Amino acid sequence: MPIKQLDNIGIAVKDVRRAAEFFRDKVGLPVELSLAGEPPSAQVTTGSQYLYVFEVKSSAAAAERHSDLIGNPPGFDHVSFTVDNVDQTYRELRDRGVAFDSEPVTEEAWGIRMAGFRDPEDNSYFLVQTLAPQ
Repeated sequence: MPIKQLDNIGIAVKDVRRAAEFFRDKVGLPVELSLAGEPPSAQVTTGSQYLYVFEVKSSAAAAERHSDLIGNPPGFDHVSFTVDNVDQTYRELRDRGVAFDSEPVTEEAWGIRMAGFRDPEDNSYFLVQTLAPQ
């Protein structure tokens, strides 16, 4: 029974309503908010997969993470979204109020152009564009 594909990524947040508004209003993704269930949650659709964003009651602080990756502690680190044009998507999201860690950069060794941003709870995300071979 081989694994077929990623179904969802679960993201624990303290305020699911705020997270849902961020993904819907600033990132522009379809969001289904469900406050009646336990835990309150939101499904953020990204192509055929989704982010399962759910509210937790814990007051524990998450481990601090950095956009350079290598200094981060072990564990969940980030989610990357594939885009056709990182620079264009960066500008669109920035104009909607998404705060980026830096302007888009090219990682020649990986063959990608990317830009990182964070949600209101400091979870890390990247926009990734695969570059044509030179």
